[in-house]
Amino acid sequence: MGESGSASAHKLSLRRSFVLSSALMRPELKSEMMPTSSPLTPQQDHATVSAVSAVSLLERAMSRSQALADQLDHDIGRVATLRFFAFVIGGSSSFAGWYDSAWELYAAPALIGWALFGAAMWRHRRLYALAPRAQLSAQEQREAIARLSHDWSALSDDGAEQQRGAHHERELQVFGEVSLYKLLNSARLSGGRARLGALLRGALLREEPSWEGEASLSTRLELRQGAAEELAARRSLRKQVSVEAQVGGQSRVDLEPLIRWAEGGDPLPSAWRWRSRLGLALVSSTWLQICLELSLELNTAWQLTLVAQLVLFALTTRPLSARYAPLLGEHYKGLEGLSRCFERLERARFESEGLSRWQAALKQGGAPSLRIAELSKTSEALAVKHSALLYGILSIGFCWELLYGVKAWRWRAEHGPRVRRDLELLYDWEALAAMGAHWADHEQLSWPELTEDPSAPLVEATQLNHPLFEPSTRRANDFKLEAAEGQGGLVLITGSNMSGKSSFMRSIGTNVTLAFAGAPVVADALRLRPLELATSVQVTDDPARGWSRFYAEVRRIREVIERAEGASVERPILYLIDEMLSGTNSRERRLASRAIAARLLSAPHAAGIITTHDLDLARLEELYPERLRCAHFSDVFDGERLIFDYQLREGVAQTTNALQVLWLEGIEVEGALEEPRDS
Repeated sequence: MGESGSASAHKLSLRRSFVLSSALMRPELKSEMMPTSSPLTPQQDHATVSAVSAVSLLERAMSRSQALADQLDHDIGRVATLRFFAFVIGGSSSFAGWYDSAWELYAAPALIGWALFGAAMWRHRRLYALAPRAQLSAQEQREAIARLSHDWSALSDDGAEQQRGAHHERELQVFGEVSLYKLLNSARLSGGRARLGALLRGALLREEPSWEGEASLSTRLELRQGAAEELAARRSLRKQVSVEAQVGGQSRVDLEPLIRWAEGGDPLPSAWRWRSRLGLALVSSTWLQICLELSLELNTAWQLTLVAQLVLFALTTRPLSARYAPLLGEHYKGLEGLSRCFERLERARFESEGLSRWQAALKQGGAPSLRIAELSKTSEALAVKHSALLYGILSIGFCWELLYGVKAWRWRAEHGPRVRRDLELLYDWEALAAMGAHWADHEQLSWPELTEDPSAPLVEATQLNHPLFEPSTRRANDFKLEAAEGQGGLVLITGSNMSGKSSFMRSIGTNVTLAFAGAPVVADALRLRPLELATSVQVTDDPARGWSRFYAEVRRIREVIERAEGASVERPILYLIDEMLSGTNSRERRLASRAIAARLLSAPHAAGIITTHDLDLARLEELYPERLRCAHFSDVFDGERLIFDYQLREGVAQTTNALQVLWLEGIEVEGALEEPRDS
């Protein structure tokens, strides 16, 4: 009995030693999930080596940045100590020289102490500005390594706030824990991240041209691809702008309240100009009188002008505070960093037509860096309101709030309408930089080509791969989806469990998503027409609505059909349907699947893919020989394990493997191994 149990356990262990992958393989699974009998192609080998080399370079750069940050922290401590002792020496020597009236004795140490104190202050400020930048630079490289090595858990921003509820966003992993958004996202400003999310949602297909000028969609994509390709080589510029965007915590701040404040301005009334001038005159008069009284012992009326300043403050503080209060939110600390971002981009010399157009649009109407720098200084001056004592002294004694509040009002009236466009251009640059960084770190990518010829295939790909799979786990396939003008097209993909049907279909959907976002794709070549996606993949039940999985899938398929039938020649639909209606009995599933496929084929401006285990559905090819073709994935069972090659072939699948999978997992089915595997 013991020997029998041991043999059974050993047998089960052998069964489980086979390698499962393909359709069940999620992007986070590693290379050990691939079949050992399927060697890496030269392209995969090169991609893997390139990724390892890029990671090694980034790790060395990160180590240097972190070492610099640690050294700067150490230097800050030493300079702070020097500053303290210099202050003690300078202060004590000055006091002793004054108290003992012995300046000939204490003048030299006093001067040396104060000189050292001034130098230490300057050096401390310099180091204090550099330290966070070095730390941020190290963090930049750390995140780049995580993206390159697909360490999804090390990337915190999953783009959840960018989702808008479209089904394909979840089903194609556009956003989420393992997603295209995480793969691409190196944007630092909240608006930059929102812009990247909008591009992944297909914003270019719907929005009007911006800095690209009056151009077709294909021309706009070419301009953006050229811009991203140039930025791929401008690693230093990308890094500098990214770091500056984070200084002051600006990356965590939503700038929309600042934009709304800037756009809500009205012209500065002349009455406020006169009040500002009156305040300046009163301050000048008050302090001039105080100086004369202290130095020449003259009798002046500085008390009267100071009282006038107090009255002026009481009359203006409430209406003026309401005008600039939104400027004192958490975003004001990062305005200086934004100014530096704009300054670097204004001064850069770009060669691509796309970036040249972008820069020309940025500079139109003056330099944004100067406008934002002026606002930064004004908001920093008004931030004294956070300290009640300092605010009272400055606002009454120097009419501080009146002078700078009016200045903020004047700035808003003059420059406010430009702020949204300035920031939107910066956000779009961050999105382009993210595409460029992705291109720079992955040599095996290519730029897709968009054609607006209605007679061209809807999608045509060479050596297409899934972007979320690690390079060593990818298996490339060629694919063409014909959709003749006025006629639909369908590729019906059959195959056994885990053979790669669903993963291949997602490979198409994810690369199409990347293409229309202006990003490079994981293929040797990808040519496609302007299209929109409609998907029904991995539909689940909805307990909140009381929907079963079957009913939820039926509603989803109805949406796909409606979108397919409502498509136009200018904007056809690419539908992706994975193993539809698997939640009902086989007879009704076959009847319904044939009806759904026939209806989709009748949609003149839609084409797509349906994966299925129902081989009976392939008989539709006889009815629609010019519009439907069959393809399949297959596997080989060698008696102990299943082996997959994940290669798409023409025709209908000839094998099944459900009984073999059960046997391999220790679930005995009588006659499983004797059952023929052909369909």
